[in-house]
Amino acid sequence: MFRLTNTGRRAGTEVAQAYATLPASTGEPSKSLVGWERVTLAAGQSRTVDLTLSRDDLADLHLLQYWDGLWKTAKGTYGIRVGGSSQTTLRASFRR
Repeated sequence: MFRLTNTGRRAGTEVAQAYATLPASTGEPSKSLVGWERVTLAAGQSRTVDLTLSRDDLADLHLLQYWDGLWKTAKGTYGIRVGGSSQTTLRASFRR
């Protein structure tokens, strides 16, 4: 969950994006897109954006897993980044 604000003078649309980073031991790319939501805001308007990944999403789409002959979940530190592009600096991490 994060707050998105239109700082412009006109209505605008942003695609809020969530990226995940798997532990380095997996050899996976540095980040992968795991969720998004299109948000339209009036000039000066703010909104809290909640990009939810359900247990089913995580399991069925293998969003936090890597392929090594079968789907595996690595131990280590996972990263999450959210914002308007893959270059965003709003981030958090968790360990498994």
